[in-house]
Amino acid sequence: MSTYVIFVHGVANRKGGDYDKTVAKRTERFRKLVFGDTAKIENPYWGEFGANPAGGRYKCLPDYRDPGAGGVEVLAVAPHPAHGPAPSLIELAREDFPETVDAIYAEALDEAQEGGNSALPADLVREARMAAAYASADPNPPWLAGDLSDEAFLNELTKRSALYAQSIGEAAAPAANVELLGVGDWLKKGAKSLEERILNAGGRLALAVGRERVHNQVAAFVGDVFSYLKEGSGREPIRKLMKDALTKAVDSGDQIVLIGHSMGGVILADCLGDRQFCDSVGLKDGRKVKALVTVGSQPGFFQEINLLGMQPMPSLAVAENWINVLDELDVLSFLASPLFGGGVKDMMFSSRTGILDAHSAYFSRVQFYERLRERLRQMGVSVVKAS
Repeated sequence: MSTYVIFVHGVANRKGGDYDKTVAKRTERFRKLVFGDTAKIENPYWGEFGANPAGGRYKCLPDYRDPGAGGVEVLAVAPHPAHGPAPSLIELAREDFPETVDAIYAEALDEAQEGGNSALPADLVREARMAAAYASADPNPPWLAGDLSDEAFLNELTKRSALYAQSIGEAAAPAANVELLGVGDWLKKGAKSLEERILNAGGRLALAVGRERVHNQVAAFVGDVFSYLKEGSGREPIRKLMKDALTKAVDSGDQIVLIGHSMGGVILADCLGDRQFCDSVGLKDGRKVKALVTVGSQPGFFQEINLLGMQPMPSLAVAENWINVLDELDVLSFLASPLFGGGVKDMMFSSRTGILDAHSAYFSRVQFYERLRERLRQMGVSVVKAS
């Protein structure tokens, strides 16, 4: 059976800039790493109905790059943090091998999808999945004790990933040298991007950018939340958008998987918890959503403070399965199982990226897609085979 996937985005997503590229990249990764090329994947856009301040930026936010702008009195300036050269790949791997592997391939996938090209090379996808499986199975391999250059580390990683894939009976491309199949260039670029990202993480400007990102994110989150929850504001057009998207999915006859990130998960839970809404889209008489996946989301939090208007411990009965994914570093992600009945499963995913990036890091990580694919497979969802 084919799979019909609806991805509902979170707060602060607006048309223009990198929005279309982000959607294309994420959709390609869902196809190649989870659902396969035959899956129908829709991305309804509700950002136009969220909170949209004049000029695209809230006037109440300070200018962190120029603290004195607008006549603000600056009482103190943070000292410039000292930082040296970025650590080598082998040094990073010794601290956390699975995270280093995941970060390298996350950067490699980004490099492969640069320039408006969302398609992922099949060889790179296969290598990424093999490396993720290997690092998860052997998180502290003895060979990390060696003094390896970055290139030697990448060669060893690809070789041992292929050997691991062969040991568990999976087909693997020869990996005597990382240059094979053209994947080596992507890995080298990914590794270089990772090191540059770490190196640039220090400095006053970087810290200012980080504070500005968090402040903007919180403002956008609060603004979009109130826009949705306030009657007569963005709520009605957003729910109509969801109704149209879900009706098409139901009419397709395919198994349905709903994925909501951040506020997108709240919107889906709110809709699926409304019996009248479900009836209107055809989710009745035994027709159900195969799986609901909320990622870095807040249904549990909003239910606990009674903002969803549901009874205590409601069950989203139209969803056969519900996975709620949260990251220990993502301060905008919350448990759902203590507040909802019906067998919702909370699952912790550690991106280890840091508080600034954790909320948006899920969909850049190969490990996230691999673990999601396996959980969905166990639920009977049609997914791609393991590499």
